[in-house]
This record gives sequence, C-alpha cells and structure tokens, in this order.
Amino acid sequence: YFYDWINGTKTTLNCNFDRDMKRWGEREDCTSKEINNNVKYVSSENIWNVGPVFDGKPSRFTFSSDSTLINDKYYFRKLYSSTEHGGFDTSGTYYREENGLVYQLDLFNNKEKVVFNFQLNVGDSITVKDLEQEMKLKVIKIDSVIYNDNIYRRRTTLKCENNDEYEWIEGFGTTYLIYPYCYLDNSEGTITCFYVSGNLVFEN
Repeated sequence: YFYDWINGTKTTLNCNFDRDMKRWGEREDCTSKEINNNVKYVSSENIWNVGPVFDGKPSRFTFSSDSTLINDKYYFRKLYSSTEHGGFDTSGTYYREENGLVYQLDLFNNKEKVVFNFQLNVGDSITVKDLEQEMKLKVIKIDSVIYNDNIYRRRTTLKCENNDEYEWIEGFGTTYLIYPYCYLDNSEGTITCFYVSGNLVFEN
C-alpha cells in the first residue's frame, strides 16, 4: 500500500517517500490514509474543461464510452468540444489504460507511446521523445492530493532536464497541458475544471 500523511489542512498531503516507498520526514500529528488506485484517467465519466489556447476559446475533452479493437487491444477515442456545454466531436486519437499506464496510439506508425505512468517511484526516470528530441523526466517526489470527491489520488512530481517540474495525478492527469518542454501528451491547454460523473471535482 501507499500511505499519505495529513499536514493539518486535510486538503493537501505532503509526505515524501524514497524509492522503496518508505516514508521520511514523518510528522507526529500525521494520520495515515490509503491512496485510491482504482481511479481511471481514460473514462467517459471524466470531463476536463480547458482554458483558452491559441484561438482564445475554451474547450473540453473526455473519452468515448465504447471501445475500438485495434491490434488486439481495446482503445477509447478522445472526444473534444469547442463549447462549454453540449455534445462532443469524435477525434482520431485513441487511448487505453492498463496497470497504471496510459497509452496513446499513433495511427501513422501504428505504435503506442506512454503519456502517463502512475506507477513510477522516486528515482525512476522516463524518456520523452517528441519532434525528434529526447528528453528525460525524473521522479523526485511521491505524495497525494484530495479534491472535492474526497478521494486520495497519487501524485507524482517529476523534474525535466530544464529543471521544470510537472505533476501527474492519478485519474486526473496534470493541470498544465500546453506544450511544456517535457510533456508527453502536448494537445491541450490549462485545465480549469474537472468533472467526474457530472460532479465538480477540481476547479483551478
């Protein structure tokens, strides 16, 4: 199990773990909570609202409820909307999630790439290859956050080669999605709201 330690606010958990997930810097007034590892990123129940990007308009995205069989694996289409309300348009981007890893299928070369890995530990590294550049992200911290749904979500903090830091949150992704130097899924903008089953879970 992974455990979190409340820092007194009951909103943000700041315990740190070494590579073997042994906690350090423990506070005497902390209380242990088990992280929920069942939350999914690739789900039609999730809707992300994205702030204005290049065209100055907000957008939303989610995933299809029906899967598509490609190369003996089941994928879900990423769906977009250019409005704050209403239906979604089908995209040609396919995703699947398995054992804490989120994969994106590149239909041009028929290959997968990992866009999130929620199973990394402190000290692990992951290499990003985009636009013929290879960059490395290194895990520097593991802790968790709790949003409006009162679910403890595993948060992985990674440092890029240019010293920028990014957070991967299980079942949520990351709040900043617009072409960071070391980001794997550079297709969105800044997340402003996140809904699960119609309920507001996160607001930026």
